[in-house]
Formats: sequence, C-alpha cells, structure tokens
Amino acid sequence: MHSETRLPRNGKEFIVFLAIVSILSVNTIAPLIMGFKFGFSNEVYLNTMKVIPFVWLCVIVLFPFVEPACDKVACEVYVPNRWI
Repeated sequence: MHSETRLPRNGKEFIVFLAIVSILSVNTIAPLIMGFKFGFSNEVYLNTMKVIPFVWLCVIVLFPFVEPACDKVACEVYVPNRWI
C-alpha cells in the first residue's frame, strides 16, 4: 500500500507543520478579512497585526480538537469511486 510522505508522521513534524500552516493562514486570512471589511490601509493592517498573536494562539489550541472531527466528517462525506 502507498504511504503518504507529505503529511507529518511524528510529533516534531506535526509541530513544524502546525506552525507553518497556522502562521500562513493567520497572516493571510485575517488581514484580508479586515481589509475587505474596513478598507485596505496601513492603519487597518497595523491594527490587525496587534490582534494576530491572539488569533494564532487560538488556532494552535483549537486545531488538535477540531482535526479529528473534520476527519470523521470527511470520511462520512467522501466515498471513493462514487459517481454523482
């Protein structure tokens, strides 16, 4: 059977993976949402940067709890070789 080599396989790889994904997602999604809501300006961007450490911490804390539920739902929704 083919084993996936792109996913983290141990705790150290998981921590690095989680840090990279969370930093990228928080640093792109939060400024975009704030920019669309309040307009793109330096002031809005700097105010967003003040909040990002809290958001990043929330992502890190919540990910291990949300990930198993997402896997369970994905397994129920996704059926291989199913024709729609």
